[in-house]
This record gives sequence, C-alpha cells and structure tokens, in this order.
Amino acid sequence: MCVLFDTTLNGGEWVNVTSGSSVNCSTNPLRCNEVSSPNANISLYIDGGFTPSDDGWYKCCLPTNCSDSNTNIIFANIFRWVQIETITVDLPSDITVLPQTYTLHAIKIGSNAHSSFLHAANWYYESDSSSTQLCTGHRASYSCTFMYGDGMSVDYGNGRWDYTLNVTWSGEIITNGILSQSNNNGDHVFRFYLNFGHIHHSPVIRIRDIFVTGK
Repeated sequence: MCVLFDTTLNGGEWVNVTSGSSVNCSTNPLRCNEVSSPNANISLYIDGGFTPSDDGWYKCCLPTNCSDSNTNIIFANIFRWVQIETITVDLPSDITVLPQTYTLHAIKIGSNAHSSFLHAANWYYESDSSSTQLCTGHRASYSCTFMYGDGMSVDYGNGRWDYTLNVTWSGEIITNGILSQSNNNGDHVFRFYLNFGHIHHSPVIRIRDIFVTGK
C-alpha cells in the first residue's frame, strides 16, 4: 500500500523501474485500488500468475505521476519465490587484535517451503575469474567446508532465514589458498547464491556480493 496523508490523488501511479512503464491497474497480474481523498492511496496487489518479467523493483509516486519532479516516491521490491533481503558483515571492534573473526550474514526472505524448493543457498569466495564454494545449503540442510571458519543457518520464522559464514584469521602468513595475501592483498569478495522454486515453474536465482577489506 502506498499512502500520502492529507493529500488528494492527482495522477499518482506505480511504475516498473526496469521498463519505466506505468502499471495498468486493470490488467493481470498486478491490480490497483485507488483512493483519491482524504489520503491519496494506491494499493497494489497480485491477481493471477506472477511471471518472471514482472519480478523486480517498482516505485509509487504520489500524489502526482512520476514525471513530476516534486512528487513523493517510495520503492518496493515485488518478487517471485524468494529474495536476498540483505548481505552484511560483522567486523571485530579492534582489527589489530588476533585472531580476527568476522561473520557474514545473508538474509533470505519469501517462501518457507525449503524441503521442496530450496535448491541452493551457497557462499562462495571470489578471486579474479575463480570461485570457491565455502558453504552449501540444500533443502533443509546447510554446512560449510572451510578451513578458516564455519557457518550455520538460523530460522527467524515466516520464511526469513540467516545463512552465516564465520571467518577466522589467526595472523599466520597464508601463501596459498583463498585467503592468500598474494591472491588478494587482504581484500576479500564473498558471494551468496540462492536458487529457489519449482523446477517446472521458473525457479529464481538471486546473487549478492560483499566486499571485506583487510586493510
């Protein structure tokens, strides 16, 4: 729902950010309910099948349309199956103290039918053109095979999960492998890969990267 209090609707709209086209409120799968006053309101809802091309970011402009530079804008991500809500890192308060341990978090939201539709919830380490898998999630399982750390999955309820990766460096000189200083100069890029959905109904793939600096 998109609401602007104490205003009158004057051409407000929902717009697909990718295509730039205004949502036609009278056609499937996206429909709108409009309230002109006393609070300008355009509520967006799904009626029918939601296709891969409908997946993505939308913006609501009130009380006028999005071509008005003075209009008010909010953004909403409307997605199929699941989405990566955030990807963050908890760094130590003092990076001069060894061992250094930090935790990566990938927050997944959406459908909770993991036992049927979760094909992958994986962490990778990215270096140049190579990619090394660190943690693997599939259906109800999640495990990490990483000599410098481990991880776990935490169920927050309502389809919201936290897939963590803990990395620990004890100060040793690493001459090879994914944390080698010659490989990355202390800077690290980690990737979270999510594959979810019915295999016959266009499962989605979501990918997010996070950069962790060792300098």
